[in-house]
Amino acid sequence: CSSNPCRNGGTCLNLLNSYHCLCPSNWEGPDCATDVNECQLFSGKAQGCQNGATCVNGPGSFTCTCSPEWSGSLCTVRYDDCRNAAQDLCVHGTCIDADRVTPGQVAHRFPTGFSCEQLDPPAATCSSNPGSSPSNIFEGSNIPICTCPEGYIGNGYGPSGCTQTSNICQTSSPCVHGQCVVSVDLHLAFSSAPGYICICNSGWQGVNCEQNINECASSPCLNGGTCSDGVNGFTCSCTAQWTGPLCQT
Repeated sequence: CSSNPCRNGGTCLNLLNSYHCLCPSNWEGPDCATDVNECQLFSGKAQGCQNGATCVNGPGSFTCTCSPEWSGSLCTVRYDDCRNAAQDLCVHGTCIDADRVTPGQVAHRFPTGFSCEQLDPPAATCSSNPGSSPSNIFEGSNIPICTCPEGYIGNGYGPSGCTQTSNICQTSSPCVHGQCVVSVDLHLAFSSAPGYICICNSGWQGVNCEQNINECASSPCLNGGTCSDGVNGFTCSCTAQWTGPLCQT
């Protein structure tokens, strides 16, 4: 064994006028010089490439070329294109994963026959988005367009998608410090809470006029004065050397 006859990490056992090599599992032969063909050895077994992958043998190892739908060292991890994208892609529907046909392709589809949930009052009327793709593979927006019945407003999705315009302000009283006005403009309805906008009282802001405007944010008190925020106003506590509403004198 003094000549180190065992190659590729083999262990040499010194014998009488001879030697024997204990080879790693990926090498064989008297001197561990012959590569084990793992593709042949592991064919059809759990240790080899799975799910229709192509095995490529190399010196001391092997690699798997996966089909488009699979990944991982042995191609045992299936792509699920809905897992991380479903919330963005299917805002009002269920994302169903589809098989990838080409490597790197993202494939998902929406279930057919989407309809708005039954509401009380009656459900909105939904139709296919004219800009959607006829294919099951997602290529654009195929979320249906829903229109609320007369006297109701909203996007039409889900059990609270349509709100009666005549009493939303009276029944909900959503504006904490302001006046509730029924919105007849769908853009306004989408930008705030469904079906109404709030006209805030002085000193208040927010979708529901729930946030007190901080008049001290602009640092109005001068000469080291301390600002105390109020509702639609502020007061300045001046140092001993200064006076006036803004400690300016």
